[in-house]
Amino acid sequence: MAYQEIKISVPRRLEVDPPASLGPSKFPTNVDQLKLIEYSSVPAGGQLESDLRQYYTLLASVASNNASHQDLTTLKDLMVRIRDYVLTEDDYNLMADSIRTTQEYLRNSMEAADGNYELISAVAQQLADQLNEWSLWLQSEIATLGAEQGLGAPVIFGEVNPGPSAMGYLWVNEGIPDDFIAPVMSFDGELATLQGRE
Repeated sequence: MAYQEIKISVPRRLEVDPPASLGPSKFPTNVDQLKLIEYSSVPAGGQLESDLRQYYTLLASVASNNASHQDLTTLKDLMVRIRDYVLTEDDYNLMADSIRTTQEYLRNSMEAADGNYELISAVAQQLADQLNEWSLWLQSEIATLGAEQGLGAPVIFGEVNPGPSAMGYLWVNEGIPDDFIAPVMSFDGELATLQGRE
């Protein structure tokens, strides 16, 4: 008896495409180190507090297009001294690019997850289809053996035909005593000889 082989092709899972490198962010290769600012560590009444006050005053002038050339020069000098307590252009660009790369990575991950779910579903369906075909083949082989040896034939049981996965056997050879066990098909395709119980 020739076996009907079950062959399942498992496709390669979909990988997550990394975001395009457009700015300073290194995500997802590395976690971006964004600046943490602790204003509570600024000593009251000190030079740092005075520099911060002047910085934000000059920044407001720049934002309203009222800053002089001297204001811009002073602003640049202040930024060097208070760098740890303000968001510089580099800090802002890194933060903005980190948000962009994180969003793109999450979107790509969700798309890949959907694609991988579809791949898993396709493999599961392929396996179910082949198992159903194998069950039909096995049912046919057992029916043939049963008919050839006069042992009976397999039948489908249930009020509604549930398909080959619910296959049962009706042994109708009246010449077999009640203390004999129904024959069993071995893995090499042979029908075992009936043996009585001790």
